[in-house]
Amino acid sequence: MNYFFDESGNWAEPLKENNLLVLGGLLIKDKSLERNLSNDIRFFRDDNNLQTLHANELNNQQRDELYGIIDRYLLSDNMTALVRCFSPNIFYKKTIENIDNVYIDLASVLINDISFGDNIVNIEYDMKFNYSYPANVVSKLYKKLPYYYHKTILNFDITEKGYTFSRKRISDIIERNLEKEKNDMLNRFYQKINHTSEKQAESRKQNISNYLWTELYLKIESNETMRSKFKDKIEFNSENRMKTLGIKSSKQQFMLTFSTKHKQSVGVQIIDILSNMIYRFGIKPNKKAPSSVQGIYKNITLQEVL
Repeated sequence: MNYFFDESGNWAEPLKENNLLVLGGLLIKDKSLERNLSNDIRFFRDDNNLQTLHANELNNQQRDELYGIIDRYLLSDNMTALVRCFSPNIFYKKTIENIDNVYIDLASVLINDISFGDNIVNIEYDMKFNYSYPANVVSKLYKKLPYYYHKTILNFDITEKGYTFSRKRISDIIERNLEKEKNDMLNRFYQKINHTSEKQAESRKQNISNYLWTELYLKIESNETMRSKFKDKIEFNSENRMKTLGIKSSKQQFMLTFSTKHKQSVGVQIIDILSNMIYRFGIKPNKKAPSSVQGIYKNITLQEVL
C-alpha cells in the first residue's frame, strides 16, 4: 500500500523550536480514493491559482477550505493518519549529526507502526536529509574534497552551454532562498556569479564549477548516505519486531522515495497540511478552531511523546 510522510516544526535546529516537533504519516489504501482526492486538490489549486500545495504558502481562508476537503476524506476507512508530537527537549545536548540520528529513530518507528503487517510498503517522503541546499554548498565551497574527486575535476572543463544553464539554475535557487531569509554569505556568492565584468568571466565560470562539484559531493556523500541509513533502520525495526512477536512470514519490502514540493503526490501534500495544522493548533485545538479542524482531530490518531 501507499504511505506518505512529512514533518512540521524546526527539525533542523530543534532546540530553537518554541512549539512542538511533529511527524506525520498517511496511509491511502484505495487507488480510486487517491485519484478522487488528487482531482479535488487539483481543482482547489486551480480555483486559488496555486502552482503547488504547501501549508506555509496558504492564507487562512485557503487553509480552512482545504481542511474541509481533508476532513471529508478522513471519514473513509481507506485513509488513515497517524501523527506524533515531540518536545524539542529530546534533542538536548545533541550535535547536528546526532539530531539526524534521533530523527531517523523517531521517523522509522512511526513508519513501522503505521505499516506493520503490510508486505509491500511504498513510501513517499517529503524531501529529507538534504545537505546540498545552497547555503550549505556555499559554506563548503573552499573545503578540500577527497582526492578521488580531484582526479576527475582536473580533467573536467564545463561547456559553455552547461555553464549558462547551471549559472541560471544556481542563481534562481539562491534568489528563492534569499527571498525567504537573509544570508550574507549566499548574497556574496550570488553577486560573484552574476557580476557583469568581462574581467571576472573566468572567475564566474570557476565559481560555478566549484559549486557543481561541491553540490555533487554533498548529494552523494551526505544525502544518499543518510537516506540509505534511514531505509536500513526501517528494515531493521521491521525484522526485529517480527522476531520479537514470533512472526515467521516473509519480511516486509520497503520502497522509499523522496520528493520535492514540485513533484509531490497528493498524499505528501495532505500529510504536509495535516502536520502543519497540528503544529499550529497543538495537541488539542481550542473551541474557536474551525469545525473542519475539530473534525480532523477526531478522525486521526494523534499521540504526544514527552
